[in-house]
Amino acid sequence: MHTISELWEKQCKTIDFNHTKKNILIYISDDSQIVCSVIEKNLKENGFTTEVFTTIEKLVDRIKIKKPDVILLDFYFEESTSLEFIQNYAQSIPIICMSTTENPDDLNLIFNNQIVDFIPKPIHSDILCLKINNFTRRIEQMKDFETIQVFIDSLLYTIEIRDIYTRGHSERVSCISEHIAKYISLDEQQVQIIKRGALLHDIGKVGVRDSVLLKAGSLSNEEFAEIKNHTVFGYNTCINLNSFHPYLSIIRSHHEKLDGSGYPDGLKGSEIPIEVQIVSIADVFDALTSKRVYRDALSLETAFKILFEEYKKGFWDVEIINALRSLSEKKTI
Repeated sequence: MHTISELWEKQCKTIDFNHTKKNILIYISDDSQIVCSVIEKNLKENGFTTEVFTTIEKLVDRIKIKKPDVILLDFYFEESTSLEFIQNYAQSIPIICMSTTENPDDLNLIFNNQIVDFIPKPIHSDILCLKINNFTRRIEQMKDFETIQVFIDSLLYTIEIRDIYTRGHSERVSCISEHIAKYISLDEQQVQIIKRGALLHDIGKVGVRDSVLLKAGSLSNEEFAEIKNHTVFGYNTCINLNSFHPYLSIIRSHHEKLDGSGYPDGLKGSEIPIEVQIVSIADVFDALTSKRVYRDALSLETAFKILFEEYKKGFWDVEIINALRSLSEKKTI
């Protein structure tokens, strides 16, 4: 069996992280051929691939054939501005706007239409390269994000193909957790950590034997200890993956309880991050309402009855349970 670290290394080798400058296609659009030539020369000297368009019409025609990674676009053209183009394309293609304008109204129009950056004219070559290099790094970060997601999907498939009864569990827990996080107004960074951490919460089950993971009858003490160890196994095998660090507490601690009766560390109260608490409740809720090898799915009414009983025992935060119930009543989940 491969370790998660070995699988991650293998996955990284299949995808090019070195999204080098020559792979970035930049369209330059300005009604001045001289300006276009100067910018193009500068960018090509720095290793970028470029194409030049002196009219919006030519730019639009080319985009229909091939989309660039980014567009360097002048705001003022001879007879109009590029505002309509920005409004039509800024959501699908990153646009860096160029302009001599200092007019507050024009600047407001530019910045309120989802451009990714702005370069004042006359353009300084160092500023141009800085802006483009910053954008290149953003593309590399997006590539990193996509690679992590592909890796997560591969691992989930590895786990869930072994057990028909838990197939889709991690995705459902992620969806439920994300909705709860948004409902209680956590910030976007926390929401994303919860969403992806929930996908990974059971990743340590790759280290649990099939004979234990798929057992229909009651588990022995030894077998139950092996199941419980999936939290530590997942944590230990992901700890060397820097990209997974934001999710480690969810992976390790999603079976902790506020009263300290959970595992593996017996954490109590505020020792358990809110992100972990949300995923823990979503995990229990999905387990209760899903068919398992040893029982049928429970009704929503029964599931919430159990959750509130466990709250009274000191296991959970009642505000999270109430948020989950509200979402359920609205049929959001």
